[in-house]
Parts: sequence; structure tokens; C-alpha cells
Amino acid sequence: MSRQRKKKENEARKNQKTVTLKEIRLSPRTDEHDIDVKTRKIQEFLADGDRVRVSVKFRGAEMRHPDIGRKLLDGIADVLKGSAVIERSPIMEGKMMSMIVSRAPGWEPPKKQAPPPAVSKKHQAAQATLSFCDTYGVDFYTEYYYDRNIAVSITASKLMLHNREKFS
Repeated sequence: MSRQRKKKENEARKNQKTVTLKEIRLSPRTDEHDIDVKTRKIQEFLADGDRVRVSVKFRGAEMRHPDIGRKLLDGIADVLKGSAVIERSPIMEGKMMSMIVSRAPGWEPPKKQAPPPAVSKKHQAAQATLSFCDTYGVDFYTEYYYDRNIAVSITASKLMLHNREKFS
């Protein structure tokens, strides 16, 4: 009996997702572009299913202006409005003002598209050589290009280039 119960508990543990609390730290002087980058990072964390604490740390005379930090956190909350739910509104805790956001129910992160495969300089040069050979009816051609300040030559024939494309 106890063996079956342990087996069921192990199966339940395999299927559960642990939610971690990530933290993004800002300051009242954080620039707009940096805030945009941090906001995208928050959305990535939310897409992974994590909760995020967004904190603003005040130093020195910045402590006299907590309204700047509140505006900053409210701006981030407005950007995240459709994708996140505010679990805890901005609260001042010592020198830090923080809020906690989690993934909104029903929100699905956008699908990432794979970038097109990068074409190497050698492959570009080989394609240029092949097109040159086809254009001018030449069977043999040498082309030079620079790779990291080193001259590299490509000597190719039409037959060799056609075979390389078949097998690569």
C-alpha cells in the first residue's frame, strides 16, 4: 500500500511546475530605453511562468522623492497590463520600493520565430564565383576577399561548386 502511494506522489511531483520569484532592480534615474529592456525581460520571465519582483532602490537624496519610483513602477505596470497581474502594489520597504507581478490568466506569450540561417563569407564568395562563371561562360575563376584582415582566395570551377551545393 505504501509503495503505491509513494509512486503516485512521485508521479505528481514530476508533473508540477515550481514557480520561482525573479527580481528586476531599477533606480529612479534609470533611463527610458533601459526600462524598455527590463520590461521585455519581465515579460520573458512571465512567459516562463515565474513571478517577478520589480524593485526601485533609492540612494541618498533620492529617498525624499518616492513619487518618482512610484511613477516608474506604475509605468511598468501599464506596459504589462495585458500580460501581467499585480499581486502586490508598490510598497516602500526601507530604501526599496517594490511590487510583485505574475502572469495574467489566459495570457499566452508570443511565439519566437527562428532567425534565418546566417550565410558565411565563404559561401557568399562561392555563390558570387558560381554566378560569375555562369554569366561569362568561364569554367575556372579565382576570387579574393578579406576575413579578419587576412587575404583569402577562393579558386573554383563550376563542377566543384555544383558538387559542393549538392552535398552541403
